[in-house]
Amino acid sequence: MGWSEIVKFFIALIVITNPIAAVALFLSLTKNRSMAQKHSIAVTAGVASLIIMIIVTWAGVPILNFFGITLPAFETAGGVIILIIGLSMLHSKTSRVQHAPEDHDEEKAKDNPGIVPIAIPFIAGPGTMTVIIVEAHKFNSAGNHGIMTAVAAVITLIALICLYFSSQIGRFVGESGMRIIVRVMGCFCSARRIAQG
Repeated sequence: MGWSEIVKFFIALIVITNPIAAVALFLSLTKNRSMAQKHSIAVTAGVASLIIMIIVTWAGVPILNFFGITLPAFETAGGVIILIIGLSMLHSKTSRVQHAPEDHDEEKAKDNPGIVPIAIPFIAGPGTMTVIIVEAHKFNSAGNHGIMTAVAAVITLIALICLYFSSQIGRFVGESGMRIIVRVMGCFCSARRIAQG
């Protein structure tokens, strides 16, 4: 992977993981928690997201091969998912592909929603997995997978920082600001998918 491919991969992941939308979900799920609990949940979400991305980077393509799924078929299905997520973001909504309402209700009663639904399916969900697997197939070598792992680590660090300081971000950006950012990311997400066919 050259620098241009690394930058493109980084942008694709930051758009599809959408840390600002994750902040909105995080604040909703943790509004009755103490600051210490919020920080613990944020760390759990970050670590879980990174583990998922690493597994998908190194094992995603072999898993597809094992089940006899061709990359073009996976790209088509994944492309539809990414487009749905992008269009949902344009309407400032969370796609059911990323996060179903029943997950939200179920997680309110649980101690730590960091893994489900924040890490998966929100941060490291189907869209993120699609982007990673397509790039892992395109740049199929241990060195490139190592670079992708490093990029995934940076992405999850950004997401972790956003979640860790979610209260401050929420106050600074405001609900309207978060909606604007989510819509801009949705525009990029949809445009990228359409441009790639």
